[in-house]
Order: sequence, then C-alpha cells, then structure tokens
Amino acid sequence: YDQYADRWIATQFSLPNYPSGPFYELVAVSQTGDPTGSWYRYAYEFTNMPDYPKFGVWPDGYYFTVNQFAPPSLSFAGAAVCVLDRAAMISGNSSAQMLFFNLGTAYGSLLPADVDGPVPPAGSPNYLANLGANSLRIWKATIDWLSPGNSTVSLVQTLTTQSYSYSGIT
Repeated sequence: YDQYADRWIATQFSLPNYPSGPFYELVAVSQTGDPTGSWYRYAYEFTNMPDYPKFGVWPDGYYFTVNQFAPPSLSFAGAAVCVLDRAAMISGNSSAQMLFFNLGTAYGSLLPADVDGPVPPAGSPNYLANLGANSLRIWKATIDWLSPGNSTVSLVQTLTTQSYSYSGIT
C-alpha cells in the first residue's frame, strides 16, 4: 500500500515461455484508494527470469529487487534492483519507465526499504540490504528521473555480524 498516494499495488511475475524468455513482472496500481475499483496495469520485460521479487514504496519510485535466472537452464544470473516511476504510474502514464541495475552474480536477495509514517526528506536515497558471509551489506539507490543516466545503486557499507550459518545465495 502506498499511503502517500492512497493507492494499492499488486504484482505478479509472468513466465509465458518458461523456461525461455522473455519474462515479465506485472504491476498494477489502483486508480484511487478503493482497491475494488479500476487499476492502471503495467508489464515490464526481462531477459532473465526475475524471481523472488521484493517490493518497497519510496517517494521517488516503487523499488523492487529480484534474483535473476538465465534461460533456458535457469542458472543463477545475479541480483538486480529495479525502480519504477511512481509518479507516472499513479497518474496512469502508460509509458512509466523502469530503471534496471544488474548487480551481478556475487550478490543476491536484496531487500529494499519501504517507507511508512512521515515522508523522508526530499531527495533521500532508498536503502537496501542483503546478507553476506557473517555480514549485512547496505546499498544506496539514488534516482534521477530527469536524467536517468545519473541514477546509481551502490554498495555503501558492509557491517560485520556475529557468526551465523546461512546456506542461501550470498
């Protein structure tokens, strides 16, 4: 739920040619605060299968992360951060763009921040996190919709944790 726009968000990935691509992330945004009313619908295409999507609402975009799997073997192809143009989506703009940041196979399973409560100061980056080997990695996403090429996602800090056992993708 996007409390600042009073809109609901629904998502689902689509694998129409599984295990081959293209693949899609389908995103719908309610046109009003009534989730039983009409919705704006969007389909974003991916070459690699975008699995395990995690969504976060931020003032400058709808952020989601995926683990990518390359067709047709569906071998791990790394993590990605995607940012959807929130302002365009809530106004029903059919060309609402997505910015895509491929982080490579050294990373996986990022979780974007999701804001609730007071609005962050204007221009605040979105922060993301993922687990490493006895660590927590902190990422920063800075988005510039006027000049999308200036947008960045970067690893800004690795926090050492107590030793733990983790058998997932690092």
